[in-house]
Amino acid sequence: MNSKKPDSVYDDIIRLLQSRINARVDDPLREFHTSRKFESFQDEEVAFCAANSKEIIDILKNNNYRKSLSEYSFELLKVYSYSKNQFLHFDGKYRREIIALYQRLIDELVAVLENPGGVDSLKNSYSRLLADHQNRLKALFRDYFRQYVGESESFLHLLNSTVSANYSAQLQLELLRIDPFSLMEPVLDLGCGKEGNLVNYLRSLGFAAFGMDRMVLNESEYIKQGDWMENTLEANRWGTIIAHHSFSTNFIYQHYSSRKIAALYAKKYMEILKSLRPGGEFIYTPGLPFFEEYIKPLKAFKFESFKITAPLKSIENITYTSRVKRIY
Repeated sequence: MNSKKPDSVYDDIIRLLQSRINARVDDPLREFHTSRKFESFQDEEVAFCAANSKEIIDILKNNNYRKSLSEYSFELLKVYSYSKNQFLHFDGKYRREIIALYQRLIDELVAVLENPGGVDSLKNSYSRLLADHQNRLKALFRDYFRQYVGESESFLHLLNSTVSANYSAQLQLELLRIDPFSLMEPVLDLGCGKEGNLVNYLRSLGFAAFGMDRMVLNESEYIKQGDWMENTLEANRWGTIIAHHSFSTNFIYQHYSSRKIAALYAKKYMEILKSLRPGGEFIYTPGLPFFEEYIKPLKAFKFESFKITAPLKSIENITYTSRVKRIY
């Protein structure tokens, strides 16, 4: 007789969920939509369900566990997706809808486990559940990408991997033309990368430096997991805000892809400026020539730019570092 405690079974479920995503972590996002790899499963999963069906049913019927598992599954999918394409952004609407799909999968799994009909039958039902769930996720992704292309156009090019690397602190300071000892504190690195390299370097020099990035896995007192579009920046809070190939890179992408989302980035840009203390600076690259023309006339701010040698002539117009200083 199985005597596993609910918490132990729950931990095993978490382990299996992690194992599923880890098995696909090297697969490009395009594979998510064009292959059946993400529907595949190990016999271990079915054996686990068969051996612990009663405990699993009890867990999945518990609202707290159900909520926790569906939200955790969303986080796994989000981290995988964002690691493949930095321009993806699952806002409140899509977050709710994806979580709802995982809750539906949970409910369907409960129904199957309550009437298993043997291991072979369970295996067939499990396979069908995963295939149906994957198809629903694909349909939701298609809806998401329709923001960027028309109904009749293919969106598969949007599934290509596009992710900025974790740059060394010294390289970032060089490209941004920053003398760290001239920085006004506190410093916020917006899109600091999952390791927070620049934040850690500045703190090693004694600076009050903080970072935010949606890919942060291990939060600390000064590096937080978060999306800049979903976090309000407090007015008059920061001495320096740095965004190296993060905020402005995404702004450029949205400028050419989605007017609606680009408008939100324009609003967030102004929020960033208002979050600076008088004398504080917003320092970023690449540049935003299509938007900075509206910033330059503002008397409350001083705009400067510094050219960076462009690897391609076609992108010379944005390969510069911008510094916007709040005067008052």
